[in-house]
Amino acid sequence: MPFITQGKTNLTYLLIVVILAIIVGGGILSYYYSWIKELDIRLAQLETRLPELKAPEEVPVDETVNWKTYINTKFNYSFKYPEDKTSIIVRVESLPGNENLRQSKTTCCIGVKSESSEIFQVLIGIDAFSTNKIFTGETLEEYKSERITKEPQYTPKKSIFIEKEALIVEAAAGKEIVVISNNILYFIMTITKDTDNQLINQILSTFRFLEDEAAQKQEVEQVHLHNLGNYLAGDAENFSQAFSENYINWGLGPVDMDKEFLEKMFLGERFKQLKDKTPEEAVDLDNKIVLGYSGILESEAYESYEGRHGFHFQEGDVFIYFPSELIPDGFSGVYRKENDIWKIIIAD
Repeated sequence: MPFITQGKTNLTYLLIVVILAIIVGGGILSYYYSWIKELDIRLAQLETRLPELKAPEEVPVDETVNWKTYINTKFNYSFKYPEDKTSIIVRVESLPGNENLRQSKTTCCIGVKSESSEIFQVLIGIDAFSTNKIFTGETLEEYKSERITKEPQYTPKKSIFIEKEALIVEAAAGKEIVVISNNILYFIMTITKDTDNQLINQILSTFRFLEDEAAQKQEVEQVHLHNLGNYLAGDAENFSQAFSENYINWGLGPVDMDKEFLEKMFLGERFKQLKDKTPEEAVDLDNKIVLGYSGILESEAYESYEGRHGFHFQEGDVFIYFPSELIPDGFSGVYRKENDIWKIIIAD
């Protein structure tokens, strides 16, 4: 039967065409939606397998890294301070206060000297005393009781300062931090305006007690002795573990402690001179030198290592030197803690 008869559309054929179009179109749509659904499932599975990509975190800039370091060996503390356009200076003088209570002068104070005059605006004052000279007790809690009795207008509150228990006394002119370390009681007083708070907090964040360095030096001495023992025994595998992944050789620069480098080390004349000797036979332990960070800053080690092949000392570093009559340079190096393990970061 013709599709068009006498100028009219054949309805049967038209109906067949429409039905076929619906069937074909539906099949295409069904396949399309099925394919899209399967694609979504695969993409979801792929996302679970791939690690989550995070924007790189901004590394905070340590603005104190190039500050000067003040060291007080009498009362065993140190801190860093800027001496640049801010005209921050440190000097030893007494601060006004209750001398009957403190019975001593301030060990030092930090402040700003005006460019237009000799006026010295104190920001931080530090007092330090043997505990038996300042109060009858031995703990912060006993000091707190005595302080409240003598000055009831101030109530010390418990806090933490440089990982030590402390008391904070808030006052109108600033605050007073009271902390005991190695039988020394410290008063750290801030006299500040709101505009100085950031600078004062930065300075206080660099405060360190030097007896902490004593413990570090003892640890490093034992580690260095252990590493020396591995070297003398020719134990290349364990000896290689002493070095940081960022190790710098004083003469060569950054070095990978790979098999080739270790083989050269244990085939050299230096090792042949010392092979199979004990540490006590190889080095002079009675004349060893062990320096914490504060000691490094005032030593020849600083001049020798600082800036060498891009190396820079950091707070917490320990320098150690074992002299030897058998080899000219002895055994020296700088240790730095990495993941709570002492590693040699630079050595001769």
